[in-house]
Amino acid sequence: MGLCKILVMKKNIVCKAAAFFALLSVAASSFAQVSGKIDNTDFKIKFNGRVNLDLGSFLGAEDGKPNRNGISANDCRLGVIADFDSVWQAKLEVSHSAGKISFKDVYVKRSFTSTGSEVQFGNFFFPFGYKRAGLGYKFVDTSVADATFSPWRKLGIAYQSFSNKFNWGVGFFSDGDVDNGKKVNQGYSLNAYALARPVFSDGNVLHFTASGIITHPSASVTFSSPMPLMFTSFPLVKTNALDAYNYGRLEIAALGIVRRFYAEARFLKSWVNLPNERVEKSDDGDKVTKQDNYDGAYGFYVQASWRILGEMQNYNKKTGLAGNPTGRALEVLARFDRTDLDQFGAANNLTLGVNYFFNKYLRVRVNYVHAAIKDGADIDALCSRVQFSF
Repeated sequence: MGLCKILVMKKNIVCKAAAFFALLSVAASSFAQVSGKIDNTDFKIKFNGRVNLDLGSFLGAEDGKPNRNGISANDCRLGVIADFDSVWQAKLEVSHSAGKISFKDVYVKRSFTSTGSEVQFGNFFFPFGYKRAGLGYKFVDTSVADATFSPWRKLGIAYQSFSNKFNWGVGFFSDGDVDNGKKVNQGYSLNAYALARPVFSDGNVLHFTASGIITHPSASVTFSSPMPLMFTSFPLVKTNALDAYNYGRLEIAALGIVRRFYAEARFLKSWVNLPNERVEKSDDGDKVTKQDNYDGAYGFYVQASWRILGEMQNYNKKTGLAGNPTGRALEVLARFDRTDLDQFGAANNLTLGVNYFFNKYLRVRVNYVHAAIKDGADIDALCSRVQFSF
């Protein structure tokens, strides 16, 4: 009976996913060519999407360690982008992942061409960390340090300014998720960043970034450091739930590109302001203990890649991130990162990879990951991703 239930559940998930994407496909085919003028205004609409097929295997896994292998059609997306009046843009992006349907980018943006700036409102990433790279991920997944400290998309409003030499921005965001709008206390975050670009010409780039977030959380705070493999949620190290008044995150980063060579380094730090006393209730009476603020969590990583075949490294001036090539290319890469959660443990990770780009729509990534946990066993894994995007 147990096996039958599992098969029925999987069948239901597959059927729902198939119906979902069939509906989106019909919408895409119906509206993909919409472009023109409506009420004497320029109005253009286009569709974008992607499908990730992930396969991975832990090497030498034993009882009590992660499963030996896994496969998933991870993070399949379809979105629509509308541009109108030359200065307005709206985007809606929906994802199907782990049997669930969720919103990703949902925003409206107004650009000011005279000042090179924009105002954006909705659910989106604010510049902090590498999670927002999306299709531009150099590896199968983001680093452990970045996954631990960087926020996901949040609902809010932000102002950003861009130039060849400088980017900067400020934002105000809810600490809740767009899919959990019924929650009364959603908390909030204040964000700011600045980017200086002393070199930006002839395929050469050098920039430095500082970003900060102050958050009044909607619930207790937990820092979790997942293994950098999308087919598993296995945590390497993890804190207890921290009942924070507020907490802050800081990032300092540098990126350099010399034609085919790319290198990037990021340092991330967090501190949590806790109540001076903690009350634990029991049948024998309340127990009051003093507690200090938690400020020992940090992480960093360095990553580099070399294009053996194909064009020079791509770079996006607005996001401050490296991008994928538009044609056929072969790339080798390496990353080292460390996450230290103080008394809760630490983990070092080494990732080696090869990326092959058939064209701007289809790419294959293969990674070897070695994770070393403080006071724990080492973990080795191989993983790959076939990604189609348009």
